[in-house]
Amino acid sequence: MSTLRVTAEVLTVHEHPDADALELAQVGLYRAVVAKGAYRTGDAALYIPEQSVLPLDLVEELGLTGRLAGSRSDRVKAVRLRGELSQGIVCRPKALADVDLARAAADGVDFAERLGIVKWVPPIPPTMSGDVEAAPDLLPWVDIENIQRYPGIFEPGEPVVLTEKLHGSACLLTYVAGEERVHVSSKGFGAKSLALAEDPRNLYWRAVRGHGVPEAAARLAERLGARR
Repeated sequence: MSTLRVTAEVLTVHEHPDADALELAQVGLYRAVVAKGAYRTGDAALYIPEQSVLPLDLVEELGLTGRLAGSRSDRVKAVRLRGELSQGIVCRPKALADVDLARAAADGVDFAERLGIVKWVPPIPPTMSGDVEAAPDLLPWVDIENIQRYPGIFEPGEPVVLTEKLHGSACLLTYVAGEERVHVSSKGFGAKSLALAEDPRNLYWRAVRGHGVPEAAARLAERLGARR
């Protein structure tokens, strides 16, 4: 989940192999379980992806009260329904009753703000939090989009390079060469241009000090002739 976008999509509908009253609506390479007969192939509907947090009135409207994840039962996560993985919600909210969803799908309109849907941010463990300070020159984290949302992005025969992301935590370090100053931040704080104040208890600061990352950044800046 990368950038949160709640968009209208043209569906491809498949049979559910183990439920007479359910079908599978495909969006890109994702599939969501839907009621049988609710949609046909070629129909347009709204797709709410995993890790979306819904306002409670929308949860109630969709008949999902008590069925979503999180302490407030308002977060979308992948679940298995009669053995098939459902990766998000396909629906037609009342708030979009006057919207031409087929046209919105072609235009790539994002309805997240209009519907009050936001992206879930995991809580920060104490060892990864701390006092923060404004850091407008902090280099931002680059989020990676999920290819399942963009199945046609590559052309047949196009060479690609595949890398693997190991499970862990993203640490951001910015070295300001002209001032010999270091900013350290997490993915979440970095997105807000906030840096973590140095604290020996903080996991990120322990990592960058323990591995000499600021010193390596300084040597690299000098080698490249960086001035800021």
